[in-house]
Amino acid sequence: MQGSIGERRPLLTDQSIDAHEREIVLSTVLLNWNRASLLARTVESYLATVSVPYELIIVDNGSTDESPRLITAVCEGHDNHQAILLPDNLGGEAINAGIERCHGRYVHVSENDMEYLPGWDRTLLAKPRAFPGLGQISPLAPVPQAEEIVSPRTRDGMTVRVTDRGVTTTCVIPREVYERGARWTTKGSGEFRFPRDGRFSGAVKALGYFVAWNDAYVARDLGHTLDEFKNRLPYYIENYTAKPRKGVEHFDRILRAVYGHRLVRDEAGRWSIEEQGDTPETPEGEGRPAP
Repeated sequence: MQGSIGERRPLLTDQSIDAHEREIVLSTVLLNWNRASLLARTVESYLATVSVPYELIIVDNGSTDESPRLITAVCEGHDNHQAILLPDNLGGEAINAGIERCHGRYVHVSENDMEYLPGWDRTLLAKPRAFPGLGQISPLAPVPQAEEIVSPRTRDGMTVRVTDRGVTTTCVIPREVYERGARWTTKGSGEFRFPRDGRFSGAVKALGYFVAWNDAYVARDLGHTLDEFKNRLPYYIENYTAKPRKGVEHFDRILRAVYGHRLVRDEAGRWSIEEQGDTPETPEGEGRPAP
């Protein structure tokens, strides 16, 4: 580990990044399971916006769609792009396999349904430099969960939103966090297996770091739009059914609270999404829609 948790590091400015052009600054581990169309949009936005020396490691969790072919094409001919094509869905544990191949000072974990906005990388990389002890930061801004305490913290003209809970799977961590023992684990059952994002954030905090949301969105969540839910409804029904302590009831609450729609099941057992009618109030903790 380089330095201690409380040690203040030099700010990561354009000049300091340019001075390390031969050194990988950012190692991205992109976790994928099916949804090739969203993966394509994620990769496209990433490659169009990443502006620091990087490496891209795409870990596929045994996809059965066009994902492996797309991943192979993205990595072909690029020394700094790697593919890990797993035969089965290992859930969050697959992220660890990707991080083991990383060389950068910072590790960026990405889900396969993100759209990265210009400047996202330099914004997020500057935060651990400005805030000693920041061990994990999400590219999304906070929508507080029930009973979650989010506290703004400002330094050198930058702000993070420190949470007493956890943040998203998609995040940036200093590599030292992984080297000190924080690991991704898995939740879910059957084919639907996912990273335990809350448990990973807990492991980061157990090492003495704090965890934060960014103060503004520097990425959009493509997998949480009403059109996406409607177009791939069977997938999301199975997805939420497989998540411990959530289920389709939680999915329905998100649809009602955030999107003004609801889940409907007909006599034949077929699911659909319909407009709820009255515009609902949004209770705290129901979903994290992108702006």
